[in-house]
Order: sequence, then C-alpha cells, then structure tokens
Amino acid sequence: MFKPSSTPGFGRCLTYTPSLIIVTNYFNKRRGLAVGMATAGVGLGMFSFPPLIGGLFWITNMFVFKICTRFKCTLYLDND
Repeated sequence: MFKPSSTPGFGRCLTYTPSLIIVTNYFNKRRGLAVGMATAGVGLGMFSFPPLIGGLFWITNMFVFKICTRFKCTLYLDND
C-alpha cells in the first residue's frame, strides 16, 4: 500500500511537472522568469495553505461545538 508520505509526492508529480511544461510552452522570451515565478508560487502555496486550512478547521470545529453544546443545554433544560 501507499505510505502517507508517498501519496502527496505522487500527486505533486502529477500536477507540478505538467504545470512547468505548460509554462515553458507559452513563454519563449522570458522563459526563466516564468518558470521561476511558477516555482515560487508552489512554495508560497505550500507555506500559506496549511495555516489557512488549519484555521478553517478550527472555525468549523468551534461552530460544531457550539451547536452541540446548545443542543445539549436545551435537552437538559427541557427535562426539568
């Protein structure tokens, strides 16, 4: 089976390499700058998305926690 470390590597292989090939096909004059910007965009995305996704899951978990707490409180108050 796949290890957790090999699955993201395989996914990156399927997306990263073709994207660089597409960039090199469209830019002839400043190909190095275009490939450099595309590569920097990948690094920036890897740096910025985990905190954003972590914050999104935190907000979602807090929302679910609030709903469950309110539901439990209403059940408790209705039983009196």
